[in-house]
Amino acid sequence: MVKIPPLSTFAGTWTLLNQTTIINGTLSDMINGTGDKPIGRIIYTATGYMSANIMTSNHTQRPPNLRYPSNAASESDADWALVGKHTLAYAGPFYVNETGWEEEGKGQLIHGPLTVANVPSWYVALSSFLELPFSKFAGYGERKGRGSADADRVGTEQQRNYTLLENGTLLHFHLENANNGGTVGDLWWRKVDGNVSP
Repeated sequence: MVKIPPLSTFAGTWTLLNQTTIINGTLSDMINGTGDKPIGRIIYTATGYMSANIMTSNHTQRPPNLRYPSNAASESDADWALVGKHTLAYAGPFYVNETGWEEEGKGQLIHGPLTVANVPSWYVALSSFLELPFSKFAGYGERKGRGSADADRVGTEQQRNYTLLENGTLLHFHLENANNGGTVGDLWWRKVDGNVSP
């Protein structure tokens, strides 16, 4: 039996190298997501917490006039919506799924239950969650509405099938979503040591 890796195996900062998405057998440019050249970081702690941020690098999808906090007089909701449409950000605890883990360097990470997410269906009001069919939470692996960040909200779990390569410095996520047009995604991450480079 293969020993399940400790959380410290993943601890550190990872930079996104490449993202490939195939929908119904066709390569997608993810124009409705983080784009064809996304940039991102994912951070894991040895104590079991994570944070992921991915965004488009396409300047046409990131209006340069926007500031935070927003200025309603000079910034449009449409510009902010454009940024939100091409950004993915979430955080919460993570753990290694102990079932079905049979090969060294391969397994499954579970991100969640999420405590923060910019995708509304990943972190919803408890009343809404109870009214939604379970299939709304199926995709990129099985999402379970376990746990809650506060009394009236519930975070989902995001399943990530992974392979660790190059002595644990290269992380590959393979995602499949049968409920979203047969979507298959592959994300490659490099562990960052010392200076962070884009």
